[in-house]
Amino acid sequence: MGIASVADYINENWDRSIHRDQPGKGFGGVDLPYSYTSPCIKGEGFYSFFFYWDTYFTNLGLLRQERQETARNNISNILWLIKRQGYMPNHVGIYNRSQSPYLCRMVRDYIAATGDEHFLPECAEGLRQEYHFWTTARTSPVGLHRHGHHDTSDGCAAFYNECLVDRLRLPVEVPFEEKSHIGGHYLANAEATCDFTSRFEGHCLDYCQVDLNALLYEYEVYLRDISEQLNWGDAALWRERSERRLNLINRYLWNNEQGLFLDYDFMNDKPG
Repeated sequence: MGIASVADYINENWDRSIHRDQPGKGFGGVDLPYSYTSPCIKGEGFYSFFFYWDTYFTNLGLLRQERQETARNNISNILWLIKRQGYMPNHVGIYNRSQSPYLCRMVRDYIAATGDEHFLPECAEGLRQEYHFWTTARTSPVGLHRHGHHDTSDGCAAFYNECLVDRLRLPVEVPFEEKSHIGGHYLANAEATCDFTSRFEGHCLDYCQVDLNALLYEYEVYLRDISEQLNWGDAALWRERSERRLNLINRYLWNNEQGLFLDYDFMNDKPG
């Protein structure tokens, strides 16, 4: 099957992956206000609800095939969820974690493709709110940021029992405290869009991730530009934040020996 055939298949099946919640029928009891895309066609896949990370890549395809209205609706749903929960969840109907923050790229790509500058002020408020979440709820001792979760000890232990025993073959008969500790690290792993990976050696909460901090740097640079465009008057603050993060990225994440950026284990002061 050639590239053209794949593109044709995607174009012919877009409408089957676009959904609109009926009142009281949204996933997890949440009715999204706009139509949205899901990773699977309804009835042909398990994941037929609204995700964060997946939607970024879906929007790239939508914009390439000139489905700008659907791409805008996806962004509007994310903005609605951020306003409702204070952050964009991993997927609609979940309350214990987010997912890698790609909204900045989604907004930038959409406006570049459509010229829809009237949408920018609404997007800008959502970007600021999401940035606040990441920089206050996901801190680390070294000034960079990390993935995490905001579940309870009981919730972390339940995640261990419900997901890790089956998927990772972890032992069932371990103390509650150990289940909670391990479950918390793997919840953070799921937020990092890597559920599950050996990348963090089972200790995701101890790492400042390269991709997360690169994305947040992108937020700071874009919000600086937005500040100038919308006359917020705080462009210097965003410039200062981006410069500070860049310095910290170079200090903690750059590895001279390997010649690339690596995650940083701040608990053990070593690259990941």
